[in-house]
Amino acid sequence: MKLAILNATSRTANHIISQGLEQGHEIHAAVRSVSAERFKKSHRGKSIIVHEFDDFNNVDQVYKLVKDVDCIFIVASPTDNKLTFLVEHIVHTVVAALRRKSGASRCTTRVILLTSTTVSPFVRNEKRVFQKIIFHIMRNYLNYEPYNDLQRADEYLKKQSDWLDFIIFNPGMLIDPASDANQRSATSAYSLSTNTVSDGAITYKMLAHAMLSTASGKEELIGKNVHPIVDVQPKVEFQDLDSLKKLISDFSKDVFKTITIAFILVAFGYFFGRIGTATKN
Repeated sequence: MKLAILNATSRTANHIISQGLEQGHEIHAAVRSVSAERFKKSHRGKSIIVHEFDDFNNVDQVYKLVKDVDCIFIVASPTDNKLTFLVEHIVHTVVAALRRKSGASRCTTRVILLTSTTVSPFVRNEKRVFQKIIFHIMRNYLNYEPYNDLQRADEYLKKQSDWLDFIIFNPGMLIDPASDANQRSATSAYSLSTNTVSDGAITYKMLAHAMLSTASGKEELIGKNVHPIVDVQPKVEFQDLDSLKKLISDFSKDVFKTITIAFILVAFGYFFGRIGTATKN
């Protein structure tokens, strides 16, 4: 099969590329121009067709990528969409390119979208106290709906079900195997559920394997949110949480900036208010 991967520099995408090549697929990797040389260097010697993009929202460029492929993987990660609408915009662009390809007919290219568990009802309804507190702060004090572009991307893709085949992956925590126990769990069995939502950990390697398995066939999963359920749960260790630590660090910086700006505005308001009062007196 001919497979296209958007945002091919992400960790999940790298596993999809490696496993896809091992399975004999033709890989078309879409990367930003600024990352192209680093990507080519890290994959030197591999049979990969690299497409350089200045902007993933360019329909003409995306059309050239998808017009001859059998399946396209959209793997823009949550850490890439901080306070932006990256995933939502990419999905709109891919849909426009595929519509151009298919015309009035049903599209023959399948879309596999990797999104976040925050799209899942049990998370969106905020059943976990810690998450509820964090989301409350982000919504009410930073004016930011966490991963709202992922939710809208999910909803927009589902509106195309009358002409487009797609599968949406909602994994739990993603980790790299950093211990012998996790090496064993990385090769353990997993199942794909459209009902049971998992917030458990899964390795990037296993997620990539699961996503590749749906590039063809699996008709029962078309148009649905799919949750990979691992039989042997990996052991989450501190070194596995670098991305989480970075997210918390970035979030703390945003909170500090917001508080600082608010303090300055209040100080200015108080200062000019005093001047106004003194003038009247």
